[in-house]
Amino acid sequence: MAFLKAIPALFMIVIILGGILAACSRPPEAASVAVFYGLFLAFVVYRSITFAQFLGIFPLHHRAQRDGCCVVIAMAAMLG
Repeated sequence: MAFLKAIPALFMIVIILGGILAACSRPPEAASVAVFYGLFLAFVVYRSITFAQFLGIFPLHHRAQRDGCCVVIAMAAMLG
């Protein structure tokens, strides 16, 4: 029974290696897809984390630092 519950999480390996070996994505892109898939599993499939708990992972001062990084990235994207 535990193996059946773990099948969605084990499918992450298929997403990463399948994307890379099928030449659909490069390793960084496959990793980012795996992160979002893992978040989907945590929130929807396993329901092991709530959105409030997820936001609690990032302290307030890290949010301000993240926002500053987002501004820098946005400006760099505008400049080409």
